Amino acid sequence: PEPVYIPPTARTVALWVVAALGGLAALAAALFGLTRLSRRVREFRMSPVERAMAELQRLLGRNLPARGLYKEFYIELTIVVRRYIERTRGIRAPEQTTQEFLAAAAGHPSFTPEILAQLTAFLESADLVKFAGQEATPAMTDAATANAQAYIRADAQQDQLGIRN
Repeated sequence: PEPVYIPPTARTVALWVVAALGGLAALAAALFGLTRLSRRVREFRMSPVERAMAELQRLLGRNLPARGLYKEFYIELTIVVRRYIERTRGIRAPEQTTQEFLAAAAGHPSFTPEILAQLTAFLESADLVKFAGQEATPAMTDAATANAQAYIRADAQQDQLGIRN
């Protein structure tokens, strides 16, 4: 006798489709997870300056000011600077208010009066947008970004020259 072909039932086909879609979803999740993990590993291996600059570029890539999200932009921008300070100076900057941070920085030997003045101006202007409801403009966000980059670069240069205590 010859074998007889029995077509699969709709239930069997549906199970195979669900299994295939589940496999594709698992593969996509694994690739997404590995991509994020490899970025985190790369960032972990970066110097604090490189890492801060990468975080700034990622923030600028999100284009928050163009979407009118000025407050969110300033929050993220100050977080980048505060994380950089935490990585280089050991001050728990992200977990402190601006006033607490400035008080801690004033007692830290590696902060010169010029750096403190620069940080005070930067953080207090950001606080005006974040907490006092000041309306920001694209020019203000550009200036704040330039100030953050200038601070990080100047601090790195100080470090290379051995000026910091």
